[in-house]
This record gives sequence, structure tokens and C-alpha cells, in this order.
Amino acid sequence: MPPPTAERFTVRAVLDRLLAEPPPPADPTEVAAVLAWFTEEAEARVARCPPEALPLRLPKARIESLLACERMTVAKLGALPLSEALVRGRCTDLLVAQHALTGLTADAEDDLRSALSARADHDVLAWIDEADDDGRDRLWRHAGLVREALRTGWGPIDSAWWARPQESVRVPVADGALVLSCTFDLALGGPGTGRPWVLVEVKAGTARDGNRSDLLWYSLVAALRHRRPPDLVVAWSAADDGLVPVPITAGSLEAAGRRALAALDRLVELAAGREPEARPNPRCRWCPDIDRCPPGLASLDAPRTVSDRTYLDDEQDWVADDEAGW
Repeated sequence: MPPPTAERFTVRAVLDRLLAEPPPPADPTEVAAVLAWFTEEAEARVARCPPEALPLRLPKARIESLLACERMTVAKLGALPLSEALVRGRCTDLLVAQHALTGLTADAEDDLRSALSARADHDVLAWIDEADDDGRDRLWRHAGLVREALRTGWGPIDSAWWARPQESVRVPVADGALVLSCTFDLALGGPGTGRPWVLVEVKAGTARDGNRSDLLWYSLVAALRHRRPPDLVVAWSAADDGLVPVPITAGSLEAAGRRALAALDRLVELAAGREPEARPNPRCRWCPDIDRCPPGLASLDAPRTVSDRTYLDDEQDWVADDEAGW
């Protein structure tokens, strides 16, 4: 007798299961208490910031950067040049968006060029055209893998899910002195649809446990904006068609809040003039300040652990123009 086959954990299977067995909502009283606590704590911290440094901005990538290395955070305050990692991430997001809205054709390169032209992403198109043959081959090869993973692991998305790609959310705190932000790569369902509310974070690389922190931040910002959290947040990784789902409770919102407050403490101190500390970490190799940072340079020669290797270059985030500066 052959061994039983486990069902593969896919986006399609998760959505079908949510429809068949909608998850119980997080306790609204507990959620309201967490949101009030976080808002009060954030306002108290921002009150210590010099007025000339306001408003402070706290997007997802800055939280991770502040907790990893303050010097890297300061180095990334300005606009960053395009890289293969950033272009690959943007292209992956666009393929997911087109799959969710209209479906993809058999030609992933043509789909991407059309989408980039429609979005007036001329800088990305120029980067692609100026890349060497190997760079373009890697990009189109990855796009083909993404297309196949979307076909097999996602399948067509019912229009009743009301797919919303690249949904940006900004939440002002303390009368706008602090702006919390994130971009949901794909939002599905939610209020007005009669379906569970699902947020999908798209990763060009492979699944890793660190994605959970990003997902919890999404849930907190969404809850602050809509006064209720999503029913489920998931990270989908294109390179391995992996899925990391995270159900949302008041406790997970509190965990996201505590992590954000720890990052905000550092941001306020840096904005007030404290010198940033350098902390070598797996992302040193992409830091704009790496050539002037002895601890970071030294870390590049250290043996890489399995955990380090999960921080692939395709995990870099696209930074919106309004997220530059403090």
C-alpha cells in the first residue's frame, strides 16, 4: 500500500479552505484594547522627538532595518539605486497582480514589459534594457518560474475575492507626527465582499520564518486603519512556491506593536541626533555604507550560516518615494 500523500499547501487550497471554514474573528474588545495601547505608546515616544525631525515614517522595511543595524537605516534614508534584486522583486509583484486581475499569457517577458510600460516604470525598463545578457536571462528565467508557480499553486482567482494589488495604506498617529505605512502586495476579500479578508505578501525568493514579522506588521497597520484585523495574512515565495500563513489574534497584534515600538525608540533617538550603531548582520552586503563600515566589511568574510543564507538578495523591498527621509 503506497504511503498517503500530503496535500500541498497552496494559495488556492488556503482560499478554498477559508470559504469552507471561515476563521473565527479576533475578539473585538481585545483588539480595541491593543490598538489603544499601541497608539498611546507611539504618541508618547514621538513626543520626545525634535519638531524639526517630524514627521517620522515607519514602513515595514525600516522596522527591520532599525532592529538589524541603525547605521544601515541611516544610509538608506535617501533614494537607492536600482539593482537586480529590486527589479526582480518589482517584476514578481507585477506578475502576481496581472495573474490576479486578468491572467497571464504564455509570454512572461511580454507581460512584464507591457505592465511596466502601463505603470510608466521607465527606470525599470531602462535597467532591463541596459543589463547584460546574463542579467536579463536570470530575470526572464525567474519570471517563467513565477508564471508556472502562479498557474499551478494559485489557479484562477474568482472575481468575488475582489483582488486589489499593491494596496498602499498610511496611518497617521499623533496628528500626523508619525506615519505608519505598508503596501499589501495583494489584498483579497474583506468588508463588502462577504468573504474573509486576506493579505498576501509576495516574495521573489524562498520562504523564511522572518516573513512572519512582516505579516504581523501588515495586520497591525490594517487593524489601525479599519479598526479590525484581517482574517489571515500569508507570505507567498515565488522561488519555491512556498506559503507561510499567519492567523491573526489580539496577541499577535500586540507582538507586532512591541516590535514596532522597539524600532520607534531607536528612530526617535536617531532623529534627535544620536550617532547610529553599526551591527553586522546578513544584510550588510547590500548596505550603501558598506565600504565605510569596518564591522560590516569584516562580517562579509565570516562563514555564513543556514539562517544567514535565507536573507537572499531578492528579499529587498521597493521603497516608495514618500518613505524617504526620517
